Amino acid sequence: MNVAEIAVLILGLAHVGAMSAEVFDTTGLARRIAKIDIPAIQGSFPRAADGIAALVKNQGVYNGFLAVGLLLSLFQGPEAARQTQLYLSVCVAVAGVFGAVTVNKILFVQAALGVVTFALVFAA
Repeated sequence: MNVAEIAVLILGLAHVGAMSAEVFDTTGLARRIAKIDIPAIQGSFPRAADGIAALVKNQGVYNGFLAVGLLLSLFQGPEAARQTQLYLSVCVAVAGVFGAVTVNKILFVQAALGVVTFALVFAA
């Protein structure tokens, strides 16, 4: 396994973790990332809290798709793997920048992982 493939593996596993947190621990994730207090919202606006939780879970599904694509690319032929990895790492970088601008600066970490992975795959 070369350095680019290790970066793809790390990026894919990071998205498995994000998906798990978003799908199965929506209130904890919302509190940590977006600084949303779901229990307080549930007390005052129960329908809004349910909607926020559903949106976070939906985001988790998308992170799951990215994770599956990245991890499966490690088993593709070299050219197909490279194209898949380049595309998905750019998707991660763009989503990370958008999330950092609109939600929380910590998402620049996601963008940085996507950019580094793209660079390593591109150079390989």
